[in-house]
Amino acid sequence: MNTDNLFLGVDAGGTHTTAVVGTADLTVLARAHGPGAAMRPGGAERSATVIVETIRREMAELRVEASVGGGMVSVAMAGNHDLVSVTIAPEVLEAKDVEMLEDLVRAAVNEANRKIEETLGQKMGSLKVPGF
Repeated sequence: MNTDNLFLGVDAGGTHTTAVVGTADLTVLARAHGPGAAMRPGGAERSATVIVETIRREMAELRVEASVGGGMVSVAMAGNHDLVSVTIAPEVLEAKDVEMLEDLVRAAVNEANRKIEETLGQKMGSLKVPGF
């Protein structure tokens, strides 16, 4: 995912605030709800901070696992794309094939990234902006 092209949309209402993080093709990656302080004097900064932290927390709490090579390499990744764990079967190391191990790790990490984007897309749905 190219993080250079992410967008944040915020509806800062008086009773609650909603923020949506999405891509240029209008795919929603995360959505968060926070207190409605934005319409009060000095409240916009507080609401923005709460919303950003809520989005980060929700993405960090998401966990996916990916396994490749018949279970030879498995990874777990957080929704913010932090790699949580890597598990390599002993027989992979016994083969002493560094290139194969590199390929398996790369494939497992790529699959975990794909699963995160798929899961967030399913969880959040698509953002369709009228007129665009």
